[in-house]
Amino acid sequence: EYEVKFADYLRKGTPLPEEFKTMSTDVNTAGGYLMPQNQNNRITELAVQYAPMMDLAEVITISQGDSIEFPKEGSTAFSVSIQAEGATRSATTSGTIAMDTIYTYIYEANPLVTNKLLADSAFPVEPYINKKIAEQIGVAFMGDCVTGTGTGEPTGFTVTTNANSVLSGSSAALAIATVPKLALKVKPQYRKNGKWAC
Repeated sequence: EYEVKFADYLRKGTPLPEEFKTMSTDVNTAGGYLMPQNQNNRITELAVQYAPMMDLAEVITISQGDSIEFPKEGSTAFSVSIQAEGATRSATTSGTIAMDTIYTYIYEANPLVTNKLLADSAFPVEPYINKKIAEQIGVAFMGDCVTGTGTGEPTGFTVTTNANSVLSGSSAALAIATVPKLALKVKPQYRKNGKWAC
């Protein structure tokens, strides 16, 4: 039919009729379903911020149990005295020994992922999930290191009764003048290895 119309156009100048195609890519049922879909092989990840507490901590590996004990000096210190020449030496106070126990805790995640998704996904799902779990363990551990209650979770360094503090005069802001005072709260032999945690 098109050839006949084209011949009329050449012989007589009869205008060609407009063509209307019923199949297209922008309508799914008219052919759009046949077009492959483009997909990036990388997931856009959200930034996660957390303090690297493991970089500030001493990491100790234990082979059994769920705790480790640390002997420490007790509340009574060794004492000394000045002895006069020729005087009878008297006994001085002996220091006491105490024990600290640090318990271990397990951070875990159990995302349910089908084998089909792992095998057929366009990008590596398993490494991505492992990375995200590691990030969230870091976030949880960081929070517990700071504010953990010690009940079913680590004891945070701001919660322990051994922590020193300096009042800033405001609950909503940190007064700069109190920062040097806080550093001086740390005993001199510990200051050189001290770290600021914000």
